[in-house]
Amino acid sequence: SAERPSKRKGAALFLVAAAAAIALTLFAFRIYDGVNTKRNYDKAQSYIAMGDYAAAEAIYDDLPPTVDNVDMALKIQELETLKASDAAYKKGLALSRAGDSLAAYGAYKEVVKEDRTNYANAKVMMESIQSEAIARANRYVEEGKKKDAEELLDAFLTLDPKNVRLLQAKDAVLTK
Repeated sequence: SAERPSKRKGAALFLVAAAAAIALTLFAFRIYDGVNTKRNYDKAQSYIAMGDYAAAEAIYDDLPPTVDNVDMALKIQELETLKASDAAYKKGLALSRAGDSLAAYGAYKEVVKEDRTNYANAKVMMESIQSEAIARANRYVEEGKKKDAEELLDAFLTLDPKNVRLLQAKDAVLTK
């Protein structure tokens, strides 16, 4: 009977030690999981900055609903916008190569400012297309085809109605 309290004490001590070890393991896993989640989130942000949206999307799919108080649903929505912007830029390039300047201009117009990979290039391409269209409109006027010049500029203004450069070019065509 003297051994019984000692066995009980040993069993209780073992149970306490085991519970402490389990709690410590769970706590360590929770910390590791949080650090790993944050690392993956940062990695996805790096992929986005490089324009590798597919790699970022693959990481986003495995992240919890919130990371550091950031709603991942919003981040996924932002990523979808960037993917659409990237697709619009690539479409614009293909249309430019095919010689369809008006459609290319419309595609470039869909590239969003947040798309750091393509936005500046899309703006340059749009300015180049505008220059070509204005030069063509001026040639039409010189050839006596004022109506064609106006229609050409109107087509671009349909896509970009507040563009000052195109509006000025149209005014110049109308006053010639």
